[in-house]
Amino acid sequence: MEDNTQAFPVNYEEQIYEQGLKNGRILRAVKGMKLRDYFAGQVITQYIKHFENGDYSCKDIAESSYHIADAMLKERNK
Repeated sequence: MEDNTQAFPVNYEEQIYEQGLKNGRILRAVKGMKLRDYFAGQVITQYIKHFENGDYSCKDIAESSYHIADAMLKERNK
């Protein structure tokens, strides 16, 4: 997937500086979730009401959320 960058990019050096040292070791810095995962997470919130009504299964919701996230990334790259 093109342009599936970090949803909330953090400068790695800044994050290490903020976390500092613990027991003489640098704490592990993480880059966060990918944009595709963020988009899917936003979409899934709209499906929850249908899940509670029994309209969709968990699998249906997950697949649809990522399908829409992929379409959003494709449109974003135009």
